[in-house]
Amino acid sequence: MIHFNVITIFPDFFHSSLDLGVVGKAIQAEKITLETINPRAYTEDFHQSVDDRPFGGGDGMVMMGEPLMLAVEDLRSRQVLGEVIYLSPQGHVWNDDWARKTVQRGSFLESSLSSKGENSGGRQSDGKIYFTLVCGRYAGIDFRWIQEVVNCEISIGDYVLSGGELPAMILIDSLARFVPGVLGNAESPHNESFYQGLLEAPQYTRPRLWREQSVPEVLLSGDHKKIEDWRKQISLLRTALLRPDLIEDHKRQEAIRAALGWAEKQSSDELAVSGLSRGEIQKIRESLGE
Repeated sequence: MIHFNVITIFPDFFHSSLDLGVVGKAIQAEKITLETINPRAYTEDFHQSVDDRPFGGGDGMVMMGEPLMLAVEDLRSRQVLGEVIYLSPQGHVWNDDWARKTVQRGSFLESSLSSKGENSGGRQSDGKIYFTLVCGRYAGIDFRWIQEVVNCEISIGDYVLSGGELPAMILIDSLARFVPGVLGNAESPHNESFYQGLLEAPQYTRPRLWREQSVPEVLLSGDHKKIEDWRKQISLLRTALLRPDLIEDHKRQEAIRAALGWAEKQSSDELAVSGLSRGEIQKIRESLGE
Protein backbone atom coordinates (compact mmCIF):
# COMPACT_ATOMS: atom_id res chain seq x y z
CA MET A 1 0.00 0.00 0.00
CA ILE A 2 1.26 3.48 -0.87
CA HIS A 3 0.24 6.78 0.70
CA PHE A 4 0.85 9.93 -1.34
CA ASN A 5 1.04 13.38 0.21
CA VAL A 6 0.70 15.92 -2.58
CA ILE A 7 1.65 19.54 -1.95
CA THR A 8 -0.21 21.66 -4.50
CA ILE A 9 -2.04 24.96 -4.78
CA PHE A 10 -4.68 23.16 -6.88
CA PRO A 11 -5.91 20.25 -4.71
CA ASP A 12 -9.19 19.94 -6.62
CA PHE A 13 -7.16 18.99 -9.68
CA PHE A 14 -6.35 15.67 -8.02
CA HIS A 15 -9.66 14.91 -6.37
CA SER A 16 -11.57 15.34 -9.64
CA SER A 17 -9.14 13.33 -11.78
CA LEU A 18 -7.96 10.46 -9.60
CA ASP A 19 -11.46 9.25 -8.73
CA LEU A 20 -11.66 7.50 -12.10
CA GLY A 21 -10.16 4.41 -13.72
CA VAL A 22 -7.54 2.12 -12.24
CA VAL A 23 -6.25 4.67 -9.71
CA GLY A 24 -9.79 5.49 -8.57
CA LYS A 25 -10.48 1.81 -7.91
CA ALA A 26 -7.16 1.47 -6.07
CA ILE A 27 -8.11 4.41 -3.84
CA GLN A 28 -11.55 2.93 -3.17
CA ALA A 29 -9.90 -0.36 -2.22
CA GLU A 30 -7.42 1.59 -0.01
CA LYS A 31 -4.44 0.09 -1.81
CA ILE A 32 -3.49 3.71 -2.44
CA THR A 33 -4.33 6.62 -0.17
CA LEU A 34 -3.93 10.29 -1.02
CA GLU A 35 -3.87 13.56 0.88
CA THR A 36 -3.47 16.99 -0.70
CA ILE A 37 -1.84 19.85 1.19
CA ASN A 38 -2.32 23.42 -0.03
CA PRO A 39 0.58 25.73 0.94
CA ARG A 40 -1.81 28.69 0.76
CA ALA A 41 -3.24 27.44 4.07
CA TYR A 42 0.10 28.32 5.69
CA THR A 43 0.18 31.98 4.65
CA GLU A 44 -0.86 34.99 6.72
CA ASP A 45 -1.58 37.74 4.18
CA PHE A 46 -5.02 38.53 2.77
CA HIS A 47 -4.17 37.19 -0.71
CA GLN A 48 -2.62 33.96 0.65
CA SER A 49 0.49 34.62 -1.43
CA VAL A 50 2.82 31.70 -2.05
CA ASP A 51 5.07 33.41 -4.63
CA ASP A 52 7.16 36.52 -5.05
CA ARG A 53 9.44 38.21 -7.59
CA PRO A 54 12.84 36.57 -8.20
CA PHE A 55 16.02 38.16 -6.91
CA GLY A 56 18.14 39.34 -9.82
CA GLY A 57 15.11 39.97 -12.01
CA GLY A 58 13.69 37.79 -14.71
CA ASP A 59 10.37 36.55 -15.99
CA GLY A 60 7.71 35.05 -13.77
CA MET A 61 7.35 34.55 -10.05
CA VAL A 62 9.03 32.09 -7.68
CA MET A 63 7.30 30.00 -5.00
CA MET A 64 8.50 31.05 -1.55
CA GLY A 65 10.15 28.57 0.78
CA GLU A 66 8.28 29.48 3.98
CA PRO A 67 4.71 28.38 3.07
CA LEU A 68 6.12 25.14 1.68
CA MET A 69 8.28 24.56 4.77
CA LEU A 70 5.34 25.17 7.09
CA ALA A 71 3.26 22.72 5.06
CA VAL A 72 6.01 20.07 5.32
CA GLU A 73 6.52 20.67 9.05
CA ASP A 74 2.80 20.36 9.74
CA LEU A 75 2.62 17.19 7.67
CA ARG A 76 5.66 15.70 9.42
CA SER A 77 4.13 16.45 12.85
CA ARG A 78 1.14 14.19 12.24
CA GLN A 79 2.30 11.44 9.91
CA VAL A 80 5.21 9.98 7.98
CA LEU A 81 6.60 12.34 5.35
CA GLY A 82 8.53 9.73 3.37
CA GLU A 83 10.78 10.74 0.50
CA VAL A 84 10.04 14.22 -0.83
CA ILE A 85 9.88 14.29 -4.62
CA TYR A 86 9.88 17.55 -6.57
CA LEU A 87 8.38 17.34 -10.07
CA SER A 88 10.84 19.36 -12.11
CA PRO A 89 12.08 19.55 -15.73
CA GLN A 90 15.59 19.47 -14.24
CA GLY A 91 15.07 16.05 -12.66
CA HIS A 92 15.96 12.56 -13.85
CA VAL A 93 13.53 11.35 -16.52
CA TRP A 94 10.85 8.97 -15.23
CA ASN A 95 10.32 5.59 -16.88
CA ASP A 96 8.48 2.31 -16.39
CA ASP A 97 11.44 0.40 -14.96
CA TRP A 98 11.97 3.09 -12.33
CA ALA A 99 8.27 2.89 -11.39
CA ARG A 100 8.43 -0.89 -10.93
CA LYS A 101 11.60 -0.74 -8.82
CA THR A 102 10.20 2.11 -6.70
CA VAL A 103 7.23 -0.02 -5.65
CA GLN A 104 9.42 -3.07 -5.05
CA ARG A 105 11.91 -1.31 -2.76
CA GLY A 106 9.59 1.37 -1.36
CA SER A 107 11.94 4.11 -2.49
CA PHE A 108 12.55 6.29 -5.53
CA LEU A 109 16.25 6.04 -4.78
CA GLU A 110 18.72 3.21 -5.18
CA SER A 111 19.17 3.40 -1.42
CA SER A 112 17.16 5.47 1.05
CA LEU A 113 18.79 8.71 2.19
CA SER A 114 19.78 8.72 5.83
CA SER A 115 21.18 12.25 5.93
CA LYS A 116 17.71 13.83 5.97
CA GLY A 117 16.24 11.87 8.86
CA GLU A 118 12.55 11.26 8.30
CA ASN A 119 12.82 11.87 4.57
CA SER A 120 13.63 8.23 3.97
CA GLY A 121 11.83 5.55 2.02
CA GLY A 122 10.81 2.02 2.82
CA ARG A 123 7.77 0.32 4.25
CA GLN A 124 6.71 1.75 7.60
CA SER A 125 5.41 -0.06 10.69
CA ASP A 126 1.81 0.45 9.54
CA GLY A 127 2.59 -1.47 6.33
CA LYS A 128 2.43 1.62 4.11
CA ILE A 129 5.03 3.27 1.90
CA TYR A 130 4.92 7.07 2.11
CA PHE A 131 5.87 9.59 -0.58
CA THR A 132 5.43 13.36 -0.65
CA LEU A 133 5.08 14.85 -4.13
CA VAL A 134 5.67 18.58 -4.55
CA CYS A 135 3.99 20.39 -7.46
CA GLY A 136 5.79 23.57 -8.39
CA ARG A 137 4.16 26.47 -10.21
CA TYR A 138 5.20 29.76 -11.81
CA ALA A 139 8.97 29.91 -12.49
CA GLY A 140 9.81 27.29 -9.86
CA ILE A 141 10.58 27.04 -6.15
CA ASP A 142 13.16 28.90 -4.04
CA PHE A 143 16.26 26.73 -4.42
CA ARG A 144 17.06 26.94 -0.72
CA TRP A 145 13.88 25.02 0.10
CA ILE A 146 14.71 22.40 -2.54
CA GLN A 147 18.16 21.90 -1.01
CA GLU A 148 16.73 21.64 2.50
CA VAL A 149 13.83 19.28 1.91
CA VAL A 150 13.80 17.49 -1.46
CA ASN A 151 15.26 13.98 -1.79
CA CYS A 152 14.85 13.61 -5.54
CA GLU A 153 13.78 15.67 -8.56
CA ILE A 154 11.88 13.84 -11.29
CA SER A 155 11.00 14.93 -14.84
CA ILE A 156 8.42 13.29 -17.09
CA GLY A 157 10.10 14.52 -20.27
CA ASP A 158 12.02 17.28 -21.97
CA TYR A 159 9.27 19.87 -22.14
CA VAL A 160 7.80 22.47 -19.80
CA LEU A 161 4.28 22.39 -18.32
CA SER A 162 2.44 25.07 -16.38
CA GLY A 163 2.85 23.15 -13.13
CA GLY A 164 3.75 19.88 -11.45
CA GLU A 165 0.21 18.58 -11.03
CA LEU A 166 0.06 16.58 -14.27
CA PRO A 167 3.53 15.05 -13.71
CA ALA A 168 2.52 14.10 -10.16
CA MET A 169 -0.61 12.38 -11.45
CA ILE A 170 1.49 10.52 -14.01
CA LEU A 171 3.80 9.28 -11.25
CA ILE A 172 0.85 8.14 -9.13
CA ASP A 173 -0.80 6.34 -12.07
CA SER A 174 2.38 4.60 -13.19
CA LEU A 175 3.25 3.49 -9.65
CA ALA A 176 -0.29 2.28 -8.93
CA ARG A 177 -0.10 -0.30 -11.68
CA PHE A 178 2.68 -2.14 -9.82
CA VAL A 179 0.93 -2.24 -6.44
CA PRO A 180 -0.24 -5.84 -5.91
CA GLY A 181 -3.96 -6.23 -6.43
CA VAL A 182 -4.54 -2.94 -8.23
CA LEU A 183 -4.85 -4.48 -11.70
CA GLY A 184 -7.34 -7.29 -12.17
CA ASN A 185 -4.74 -9.53 -13.80
CA ALA A 186 -1.48 -9.81 -11.85
CA GLU A 187 0.40 -10.39 -15.11
CA SER A 188 -0.86 -7.19 -16.75
CA PRO A 189 1.98 -4.84 -15.71
CA HIS A 190 4.51 -7.44 -16.85
CA ASN A 191 3.07 -7.68 -20.36
CA GLU A 192 2.79 -3.99 -21.18
CA SER A 193 5.14 -1.80 -23.18
CA PHE A 194 8.52 -1.02 -21.61
CA TYR A 195 8.38 -3.71 -18.89
CA GLN A 196 11.20 -5.58 -20.61
CA GLY A 197 12.47 -2.50 -22.38
CA LEU A 198 10.37 -3.23 -25.48
CA LEU A 199 7.16 -1.97 -27.02
CA GLU A 200 4.15 -4.23 -26.69
CA ALA A 201 2.90 -6.25 -29.66
CA PRO A 202 -0.40 -5.05 -31.23
CA GLN A 203 -3.68 -6.12 -29.62
CA TYR A 204 -6.89 -7.20 -31.40
CA THR A 205 -10.44 -8.02 -30.38
CA ARG A 206 -13.78 -9.05 -31.92
CA PRO A 207 -15.00 -9.07 -34.60
CA ARG A 208 -12.48 -11.28 -36.37
CA LEU A 209 -13.02 -9.34 -39.62
CA TRP A 210 -13.46 -5.60 -39.14
CA ARG A 211 -13.98 -3.37 -42.19
CA GLU A 212 -12.27 -5.95 -44.39
CA GLN A 213 -9.27 -6.15 -42.05
CA SER A 214 -8.46 -9.44 -40.34
CA VAL A 215 -6.17 -10.38 -37.47
CA PRO A 216 -2.96 -12.46 -37.50
CA GLU A 217 -3.91 -16.11 -37.98
CA VAL A 218 -1.62 -17.24 -35.19
CA LEU A 219 -3.79 -15.45 -32.63
CA LEU A 220 -6.72 -17.63 -33.67
CA SER A 221 -4.76 -20.88 -33.47
CA GLY A 222 -5.11 -21.59 -29.77
CA ASP A 223 -1.42 -22.55 -29.74
CA HIS A 224 -0.13 -20.52 -26.80
CA LYS A 225 3.52 -21.23 -27.54
CA LYS A 226 3.20 -19.94 -31.10
CA ILE A 227 1.22 -16.92 -29.92
CA GLU A 228 3.88 -16.06 -27.35
CA ASP A 229 6.60 -16.40 -29.98
CA TRP A 230 4.67 -14.16 -32.39
CA ARG A 231 4.27 -11.50 -29.70
CA LYS A 232 7.97 -11.65 -28.85
CA GLN A 233 9.11 -11.30 -32.48
CA ILE A 234 6.66 -8.53 -33.34
CA SER A 235 7.57 -6.70 -30.12
CA LEU A 236 11.26 -6.79 -31.04
CA LEU A 237 10.63 -5.61 -34.60
CA ARG A 238 8.24 -2.80 -33.66
CA THR A 239 10.69 -1.59 -31.02
CA ALA A 240 13.53 -1.58 -33.53
CA LEU A 241 11.36 0.35 -35.99
CA LEU A 242 9.65 2.84 -33.68
CA ARG A 243 12.09 3.19 -30.76
CA PRO A 244 15.57 2.19 -31.98
CA ASP A 245 17.04 3.95 -28.93
CA LEU A 246 15.76 1.06 -26.81
CA ILE A 247 17.76 -1.63 -28.60
CA GLU A 248 21.25 -0.13 -28.68
CA ASP A 249 22.99 -2.83 -26.61
CA HIS A 250 24.64 -5.76 -28.42
CA LYS A 251 22.50 -8.51 -26.84
CA ARG A 252 19.26 -6.85 -27.92
CA GLN A 253 20.56 -6.21 -31.43
CA GLU A 254 21.25 -9.93 -31.76
CA ALA A 255 17.64 -10.62 -30.75
CA ILE A 256 16.48 -8.15 -33.41
CA ARG A 257 18.54 -9.96 -36.05
CA ALA A 258 16.91 -13.25 -35.03
CA ALA A 259 13.51 -11.56 -35.31
CA LEU A 260 14.39 -10.33 -38.80
CA GLY A 261 15.15 -13.94 -39.78
CA TRP A 262 11.75 -14.91 -38.42
CA ALA A 263 10.08 -12.12 -40.42
CA GLU A 264 11.63 -13.35 -43.67
CA LYS A 265 9.67 -16.59 -43.26
CA GLN A 266 6.34 -14.79 -42.89
CA SER A 267 4.10 -13.87 -45.80
CA SER A 268 3.73 -10.21 -46.72
CA ASP A 269 0.02 -10.38 -45.86
CA GLU A 270 0.71 -11.81 -42.42
CA LEU A 271 3.31 -9.12 -41.75
CA ALA A 272 0.94 -6.42 -42.95
CA VAL A 273 -1.85 -7.48 -40.61
CA SER A 274 0.75 -7.38 -37.81
CA GLY A 275 1.52 -3.77 -38.68
CA LEU A 276 4.75 -4.31 -40.62
CA SER A 277 5.82 -4.18 -44.25
CA ARG A 278 8.75 -5.57 -46.24
CA GLY A 279 10.01 -2.02 -46.61
CA GLU A 280 10.01 -1.51 -42.85
CA ILE A 281 11.80 -4.82 -42.34
CA GLN A 282 14.49 -3.59 -44.74
CA LYS A 283 14.67 -0.29 -42.85
CA ILE A 284 15.37 -2.20 -39.64
CA ARG A 285 18.13 -4.17 -41.37
CA GLU A 286 19.74 -0.97 -42.59
CA SER A 287 19.60 0.54 -39.08
CA LEU A 288 21.65 -2.45 -37.90
CA GLY A 289 24.20 -1.85 -40.64
CA GLU A 290 23.20 -4.84 -42.76
